[in-house]
Amino acid sequence: MKEKRVGFIGMLAILSIFLLQGGAGNLNPAINSIAQGLEMDPTVVTQVASFPSMFAIIISFIAGRFVGKKIKFRPFLISAILIFGIGGALPLVVSTWPVILFSRACVGIGIGSFFTLAPSLVLSLYDESKKGHVMGIGSAVATAGGVFVQMLSGYLVDISWHLAFGVHFIGIISLILVAIGLPEPDVSDLEEEQTKTKLPLGVYINSTIVMLFMMFSIPIIISVSMIIADRGFGTGLEAGTASSLFTIGGTVLSLLFGVLYKIFKRYTLAVVLLISVIGMGLVYYSTNLMMVFIGMFVMGIGLLITPALMMDNNEMVEEKNIVAASSTIIIFTNIGNFLASYLLIFLTNISKSMQMDYPALFITIILMIILTLGGLIIKMNQKNKAKE
Repeated sequence: MKEKRVGFIGMLAILSIFLLQGGAGNLNPAINSIAQGLEMDPTVVTQVASFPSMFAIIISFIAGRFVGKKIKFRPFLISAILIFGIGGALPLVVSTWPVILFSRACVGIGIGSFFTLAPSLVLSLYDESKKGHVMGIGSAVATAGGVFVQMLSGYLVDISWHLAFGVHFIGIISLILVAIGLPEPDVSDLEEEQTKTKLPLGVYINSTIVMLFMMFSIPIIISVSMIIADRGFGTGLEAGTASSLFTIGGTVLSLLFGVLYKIFKRYTLAVVLLISVIGMGLVYYSTNLMMVFIGMFVMGIGLLITPALMMDNNEMVEEKNIVAASSTIIIFTNIGNFLASYLLIFLTNISKSMQMDYPALFITIILMIILTLGGLIIKMNQKNKAKE
């Protein structure tokens, strides 16, 4: 593929879309305050965290099938940013529970679009020598953006819980950059537009891997505060620090993604899975707070699994199907996010008789080891399809 000139503003536009990916968890610090403000059960209000995933799955499917073929990237992204920004901030004006759920649906539409199209733009606009580097920078921006919007949300909620919804106005930056500087990738010709998208089996295998990864890794991430408290390592402050180190680890390692991918190529997936298992083990077997911190930092490499699989897909699919392949990854990622908590509940129920600490988490580590070995075997036998 011949590289299309992106330019500095174009690159900023792409990175700004990665930045908005952090919007999925932007209200997490405000959940308790929202519950108090609405006088509702906090467990019900936690839907503000999970509700966007359902709509992200739907919009990812739509984007993957039509954007870059029947719909151009720029107008679709502009629409998604407007829905994300205006819809997400709507409770600033009307703060009833139904309006908040509608607002989160709008955020889900935006998130699904950003997760699907940001990597697709990188794969469509840059040549092979630059894709891994730019993808790594984008992943770092996304993880750093997640930290930034949650910190901003936490600051605003201390003033008023209504103001927490104002974080969605960050989309204004992306809106301007996309409108004035985003290059439009070449759209497939008319004959290709009319052809039904057919993805190779490898794309669905990669998507299943990322779904299982989310299901097996998220339980220990959301349980870290319990581990710290139960073992007497600290309180909420230390738990918050551990969670931040997970994101920081992912951000730092994302900056090295281009180098890692050049070294390991398709085996980058196996490396990410292996290091994630090591991090999980450090947290699970921790005997002091520092082991938890190191384990969470190491686990941050798990945030590289999506760009690693996106790059793998790029080697397997034709250029016209890059968006469809990316959307499939994002759909399965959201399914994994949704199922993770239910897996933890299921494993907790069936492992009550096991005489050990957190048996459900131990089982997820075993499952992750199996997934790592399976991923390595799959990549050893993977045959890449020649790109057009």
